[in-house]
Formats: sequence, C-alpha cells, structure tokens
Amino acid sequence: MTSDSQKRDERNFVLKASQLLNTSWEILEQREKPDFIIKEGALIFGLEVREIFLNENKNKGGSSVKQTEQHRSKKLEKFAHSFEKKSNLALHVRLLRKPDAGNISQCELKELHQALMAENLESRETGYQTQFLLRCGTKVWVTKEFHSRWYVVNDRVGWVSQDPIELIQAAIDTKCKKLNTYRKNAGPDIRLLLVANHLNNSGKITLSPTTSRSFDLQGFTKVYFLSHPSEALVL
Repeated sequence: MTSDSQKRDERNFVLKASQLLNTSWEILEQREKPDFIIKEGALIFGLEVREIFLNENKNKGGSSVKQTEQHRSKKLEKFAHSFEKKSNLALHVRLLRKPDAGNISQCELKELHQALMAENLESRETGYQTQFLLRCGTKVWVTKEFHSRWYVVNDRVGWVSQDPIELIQAAIDTKCKKLNTYRKNAGPDIRLLLVANHLNNSGKITLSPTTSRSFDLQGFTKVYFLSHPSEALVL
C-alpha cells in the first residue's frame, strides 16, 4: 500500500508534470491502480505514476542507491522526530558526511544530539543559524525555522545519468502487466508518468538531446518522463 508521504510526492509530481507540459490536468481522484483519474478538457484518463532510480535491479528488488538513501533518511527522520518532540523545536538540519561513512550509526546520532543540546536552541530566535563538526567527521548546518527539514546533503548532490533507455523501457514493461486492471478501473485511456527525482542522487536521470526516444509504449496511450523538477517530455 502506498504511504501518505509517497502519495504526496506522487501528487506533486503530477502537478509539476502538468505545469512543465503546459497542460491543464485536473486531478479528479487520487486512488490505486491507477494512481490518478485526470481530466484534461473533455478527456478523462487514468494515470499511473512510477519513480525510476539509478542502479535499479529487477532481480534484486530495486535500486541499491535508493535503498541506502532510504535507510539513512528513515534513521535521521526518526531521530529528528524524537528530538523536536522533546524540545518543541522546528529545525532545518543538513548533514555533510564523509563519502565512505555508510549508514548513520548510533554513535553519530549521539554526537549530533550532544552538539544540538549544547547550542541551547530553545533560547534562540527563529532564523538563528549555526554549524559544527562532529568527531566522526560529519559537518552539520542548523537553522531554526518554522518547519522541520532534516537530510543528508550527500544524498542530494551527484552526477546526472543521461543514458536511461533501459531503465525507462524496463519500467514501461513492468507497468504494462497491470494494464488490464487499470483499464477495468479507469477506462481505456491509461497513461504512465515516469519520474526521475533529481532532488536525490538515486533519481539523477535525464534524457539527453541526442538520446533516441523510440520506446515501446506497450499499450499505454501516452508515456511521460519527468526529470523533477525541471523538465517533462512525452515519449
């Protein structure tokens, strides 16, 4: 089942794709199989959304890069929730870790907790900024804000792959297996939105101008490719 955060992301992807494609998509319903019922003028169609990631492996259940990012993100999110609940704070925290640091350890979180407590953030005004270096080598930037944001900077910067042909076709081939279900639930016009989220390393995928875009759509009326948040194409 799709989580609430994933549903929010998917909705944002749809709205961004509509904007970049210069279309007037109206979300009539967010659901499952397919993810959305969309109205565009007099047309109503079903839209399925699927993220693609670097190093995806169909035989091993996904992208190793994405799995590593998710592990770090969940551990940091759990720590952030506990810290902010106890301190009644909202912080923007960025961690720049050593390239070979691996997953976030309890020792690293303990150092982070001690450093944050030493800043006496409860007494600081909103907008207060500071930075410090943990003993483990992680550099931390902190801003006191109205909304909470915690992330590992390393997971948001990196090179962009411009040769995603196999990834895109594999995603189409996988999703087409459920086309009959989508059509049963939403009618004959079913479309697919593939998303590469450039906000994370695992999603730094784009189509270069020289890349051939001759894909087998496998029965989808249209397939869209969103390089979030900057570009959307019709394949």
